[in-house]
Amino acid sequence: MNNIKVKITGFDESSGSLLACFSSDETASSNPTDYPSFAFQLSAILPDVNNISDVIRQMAKSGVGIVQQQVRNEAVNNNVPNLLILKSLVGQERQFSSDELLDAPVATTPLLVV
Repeated sequence: MNNIKVKITGFDESSGSLLACFSSDETASSNPTDYPSFAFQLSAILPDVNNISDVIRQMAKSGVGIVQQQVRNEAVNNNVPNLLILKSLVGQERQFSSDELLDAPVATTPLLVV
């Protein structure tokens, strides 16, 4: 990823958060507003910044991970066999004991091909 684009889309009064969306040169769309907005609480950002450009830069740093997830989501959504596997899970219900989840070895066979 060479470039990331951030767009401030709003301000949430109740939480004191700036809302922003992101795109990159690797996402399907270069328009950040084609993607969901995320909230950034100013109390978490402001201690590390000195000016407005720094606020946006801090948000863009977080946006790198967000954009990487968007690219992974697009890859899954464009893979029809993977979508069929995921859609087949609808309506399934399973119960696990906490021991099964905490002590279970990690599966080595990937469910989805990305």
